[in-house]
Amino acid sequence: MDEFTLPSTEWDAVIVGTGVKLSLLACALSRAKLSVLQLDPSPHYGSNETALSLSELEEHIASLSSPTAQFKLHSTPVHRDRDYTFTLAPHLIYWNSPLLEFLRDVKMTTSFTWLPLGSWWVWLSDEAVKERGTAKSGGLEGAMANLAAGAVKAGGTVRKKAAWNKNRSKNSAPPVTGALEALAAGKPADEQPASTWGEPSTSTSAATLRRHGDLREVPCTVEDIAWSQDLEGQDRANLGRFLRFIQQSASPEPTSGESNSSASLLAQNADTPLTTFINANFPLPPATIASIHSLTLLPTPPSSTPLHLAVSRLKTHLFSLGSIAEIRSAAALTLSYGGSAELCQVWSRGAAVAGGINILSCDVTPEPLPASSSDADDRIPLKLSTHPSTPITAKHLIMELEPSSWSEESYHAIYLLSTQLPPLFQKKLSTDAVSPAAVVVTMPPDQDAKTGLGNSTPIYLQIRSSATGECARGECVIYAVTAEEKERALLKRAVEMVVEAVDPTTQTGKGSEKIVMSCEYASGDLKRVGVMKGAERRQGELEKVVSEEVREKRVVKVRPLKRDIVFDEGTVEECRAVYERIVGTREGFCEPPPEFVGHGEEDE
Repeated sequence: MDEFTLPSTEWDAVIVGTGVKLSLLACALSRAKLSVLQLDPSPHYGSNETALSLSELEEHIASLSSPTAQFKLHSTPVHRDRDYTFTLAPHLIYWNSPLLEFLRDVKMTTSFTWLPLGSWWVWLSDEAVKERGTAKSGGLEGAMANLAAGAVKAGGTVRKKAAWNKNRSKNSAPPVTGALEALAAGKPADEQPASTWGEPSTSTSAATLRRHGDLREVPCTVEDIAWSQDLEGQDRANLGRFLRFIQQSASPEPTSGESNSSASLLAQNADTPLTTFINANFPLPPATIASIHSLTLLPTPPSSTPLHLAVSRLKTHLFSLGSIAEIRSAAALTLSYGGSAELCQVWSRGAAVAGGINILSCDVTPEPLPASSSDADDRIPLKLSTHPSTPITAKHLIMELEPSSWSEESYHAIYLLSTQLPPLFQKKLSTDAVSPAAVVVTMPPDQDAKTGLGNSTPIYLQIRSSATGECARGECVIYAVTAEEKERALLKRAVEMVVEAVDPTTQTGKGSEKIVMSCEYASGDLKRVGVMKGAERRQGELEKVVSEEVREKRVVKVRPLKRDIVFDEGTVEECRAVYERIVGTREGFCEPPPEFVGHGEEDE
């Protein structure tokens, strides 16, 4: 490319990468009036959280040069290349997440298009549902309210007796302005609908659980539990008691001198596997435990998932449930046009609007300064691949940790289908004003192959409709993930099983005929491209030309974003800490300068 003139050769911060965290930092530091240069060796914003068209995805998978990375067109797409936007970061964002709280505080919610996730689904055969397991009663038996009393009575009675809803505010109904509308209007946090987990539905009909063959809706509200045909009377009681345990364990210690038995029990069993804990305290059949675990979206099976991790995820899910006025059956949202890739785009643009400079297809190499330079002890010398004749210096160099620091591996696949799978995107409650744009399906561990898969860890499918802008009408996109390399081959079969169960036009054994495109890759493959490809080289060059003292003072490294289905909740806090290190305070983090208000930013 032609070498254009940089506005400066001295920068307060040079940021290498345009991923979620680095783009947030670029925006925050630029808004704090620092001079910011943000670079990325890739031609696309987002680094490893980017979004790509169909042809770009094919090129990207080929560039990984890995046996685990494959791209295949099973049939010729009938729509244009630009009709597709596939993301490497299809995160879901819970309503009560730190990210949404932050975006409300800095008045950036209107920069995005928010869409609701609908129900969670789990694949359980009749045989699996009938299995009773080896649970024994004990633990908290009798210590908590028993949901069974009256739980199978008429729907109206059931809705009035949500045991885990006891003592919650009766004035927690959302305001007239709905939750999604409030987001779009940039309402402050104190004007958002309060959490209404367990609040009775205003629907005039029972919220019965839906089923498509062996694909079953996960029960997580009082109506679901009361009307589930898969639960026996005592199962309903124990499930209700377990959900009440989740609620009480989140409450602060009572001030009256009485201990919080739920919080104490959680502390005592923090590392106990979820299955072991439930069997000892709230005996439930294996299928119900699988349904509970599916709400956590954790990569380990319930038999090895530590209780504290499961409870943390369950709290987030359950306390977000019922908060979105337009779709009270939803707990989470997603971003249209590429998931978290949209965060990268908006924050990088925000940095540019505030005076920062973004350069794509640009790499950086640390270079030694002349011995006579007065900056040798205070700045980092750099050379840009796009401006080899214009050396620059940075007061701070910000980048991701080297790939060698990655410890967790996951295996991903993206599928484009020629069917909409409409039954999955129907409204659950008659009061829901909008339809979900995405759903989550879990294939629970099934080592005995009761479902035909034989997987040892959960397989998760996030199914997204054309409403997300990721595919054309009449199609849907499925993002699949597993934690086990040996089970990569099961992802495609899991997709076929869901298609055969849900799509009325697909015969058993013919699910593969609906797959237009498939691609596979491992999280470790992403170390080989873009900003990660040169990370080890940059670190080696830094060690050669910059003293350890200066590196410790001037080089800042952030953790790569977790390759998780749920948006990394530590993202905002980690970026605040980096901001404080550079600016000297957390005050004003990413807040728009006064001159921006009324010029594209949200007004009060």
